[in-house]
Amino acid sequence: MKSIFRISAAAAVIVQYCLSADLPDKEKAEVQTKKLILVSEIILPFTEPSGIAWSDRMQNMWIVSGGDQHIYRLDAGGSVIQRLPYIGTDLEGIAFDETDSTLWLVDEREKEIIHLSLDGFVLLEKKLPYGAKKNKGPEGITIGPKNRMYVINESDPSILMQLNENYDINWTIALNFASDYSDISYDKNSGMFFIISDKSEAFFSWTLERGILCKYILPNDKNEGIAYDNNHKIFYIVNDKISKLYFYKSE
Repeated sequence: MKSIFRISAAAAVIVQYCLSADLPDKEKAEVQTKKLILVSEIILPFTEPSGIAWSDRMQNMWIVSGGDQHIYRLDAGGSVIQRLPYIGTDLEGIAFDETDSTLWLVDEREKEIIHLSLDGFVLLEKKLPYGAKKNKGPEGITIGPKNRMYVINESDPSILMQLNENYDINWTIALNFASDYSDISYDKNSGMFFIISDKSEAFFSWTLERGILCKYILPNDKNEGIAYDNNHKIFYIVNDKISKLYFYKSE
């Protein structure tokens, strides 16, 4: 594993910038806070939803259940249309790979990534060799620029990892802008990552080059999964405690 490094102040300027704003003066250090508009909410028919993934092409989403350790496929309206046969150990994060229509998962207890077909068959399982405290391991996974994979650790340590083409850890970055880190999603259209924090009751838009761009306030805690639908400008948020799926738009 490569050494951990922090983003320097020069390389990670915190700016007032959100999804549709022009690039601001880089000397500004205050993060713009944005409120969210609740479009709808759905009570899910399974418990402890954690990670969530969205496919623009298929107009479907996949949600990990920490309760029964299954993965559920939902349509754009939030109705369950499939339960995959795969059963995990301590599933937390999920990502959809648009290049081959497969799924990637992270298991917190096992500290491993799992590659699945859409039918739920295992294509690959691989351990992530790094130190993390019990119940504070990998929480989210996403596919970022150049189809590179990124995994975020909850806390102790609070880090973002980039994996190489062999799914080994290429490098890690220490994060320090939230109380914990519950999930991560990448939007290729804007080039931004969305990182959600259960304890901070918020999620953040973030880039490798600039750091935090904007903070979005959530009304409650235990929001542990995030995905973004760029076509409809909808944020999908799942709440682990009350088993709800929220549809939000930015103000």
